[in-house]
Amino acid sequence: MASTAQRVKSIILLLGIAAMFAVVLTFSGTTLAMTATWYESNSFNHCFLVLPISAYLAWQKRAELAKAKIEPDWRGGVAIVIASLTWLLGDVTGTLLIQEVSLILALQSLVLLIYGRAVFRIVLFPLLYLFFAVPFGLEFIPPLQTATALLSVGLLKLVGLPVFSDGYLISIPGGNWYVADACSGIRYVISSLALGALFAGTMYVTWWRRALVLVVSIVVPILANGIRAFGIILLAYLSDNELATGVDHLIYGWLFFTLVSGLVLAVGMSFRETRGTDDNPNAAVARGASIPACFFATILALMPVGAARAYGDYIDAAWDKRAIQLDAPDIADYRHVAAAADDPFLPRFTGADSVLDAGYQKGDAIIYLRVGYYLSERRGIQAISLNHELPGSPEMLIVGKGSMTAMIGAAPIAVRYQRIASGNRGRLIWYWYWIDGRLTGDAYFAKLLEAKAKLFGGRQQAAVIALASDYRGDAASAESALHDFAIGSGPLYSALDHARRP
Repeated sequence: MASTAQRVKSIILLLGIAAMFAVVLTFSGTTLAMTATWYESNSFNHCFLVLPISAYLAWQKRAELAKAKIEPDWRGGVAIVIASLTWLLGDVTGTLLIQEVSLILALQSLVLLIYGRAVFRIVLFPLLYLFFAVPFGLEFIPPLQTATALLSVGLLKLVGLPVFSDGYLISIPGGNWYVADACSGIRYVISSLALGALFAGTMYVTWWRRALVLVVSIVVPILANGIRAFGIILLAYLSDNELATGVDHLIYGWLFFTLVSGLVLAVGMSFRETRGTDDNPNAAVARGASIPACFFATILALMPVGAARAYGDYIDAAWDKRAIQLDAPDIADYRHVAAAADDPFLPRFTGADSVLDAGYQKGDAIIYLRVGYYLSERRGIQAISLNHELPGSPEMLIVGKGSMTAMIGAAPIAVRYQRIASGNRGRLIWYWYWIDGRLTGDAYFAKLLEAKAKLFGGRQQAAVIALASDYRGDAASAESALHDFAIGSGPLYSALDHARRP
């Protein structure tokens, strides 16, 4: 009898694995984009280990799984419907993070639907650990850059070294240092968090110990990265730039991160817990559900997944392919001046159907306007996208970025800004979005407007708008010039509303 039940369980196991492969293939675009990020970004190379680690953690539960009753839980079907809808939301807005999270949710829901609550509870941690396969966290790079700069500058001042800082730019006698994206410590934080979560899930039982390990795995790398940056700058200063530059910079960074990881693990080991195990391989096998019931559950699971993908393809194929032409509007009190379309310090908007470049002058102030216009946003081509190239080069470094409130026309809008500089020369850039006829600088709200227009009807046209002004010394003059221009920029949105066919 036990062998018969075991055979049934084996068939159902294969059925679930086949369903998971079907989901992965149905959302193949999401799967390929996720794995491409793992390969291309050093911050996410560790994600290749997440799947085998999760599989190994589940395999360790084999004795418990052998005794667990398989009984399809229809709540898993509700979860798959929700996961499919959120994937569709991510697809129509081109938000990979939502698509990738939804893919993981769909796979987790399959386990609940096909195998039932008992099995799901046993493998809950391995399933939750799959979330670390999702490339997330890049939005925290700016605050991490700020934290690294502040910590390193503070420590340099503490040891008495003369230092001047402007955002992410740090100047000391003998050289300048720049806290670039790669120096923010994001890869250390993400890797440490994945390691800390694995440690918390396997070494601890009580929730507060698990939470404490996660906090330590985040806070320690942030502090350590500031100390690392301070050490590299100080070492270069003391050695007259003979050490801690070039390749040494990277080697010292990774050696330091290895020591920090060891420190996190050592702290965690100091209060680890032991748990009881049940590894009896001869335990009785519980009766499970019938193969037809699990087969029906599998078919039920794949229906919303297939429907979401089909509807996403339908929406993506319906975009307007006709050309569009934008004309530079007249702005009161400003005269038109030549605009350099090849200006390397203006943003480059990936995939825009039309790009408007215009220059305006009022007194001594010159404003540069660039608009990326999209007839309809589709896969890989959106107004709200991380693929847009905001300026930054060896000549002009990004020294500050964030958000602020500005009057755009007659309404206050939270716009994004970026400040680039070289010496006392700089450029201040503002950018925001025009989505479904509305203005916003909040990328998340813009994505919601985009989803509403795509799924429930609305204007398909969208645009990303950038204003820039140069300054010397203090950026206050550029900020004042942008404020003045933005208040009178109403004709620009009328021009977007009435964009014409050539």
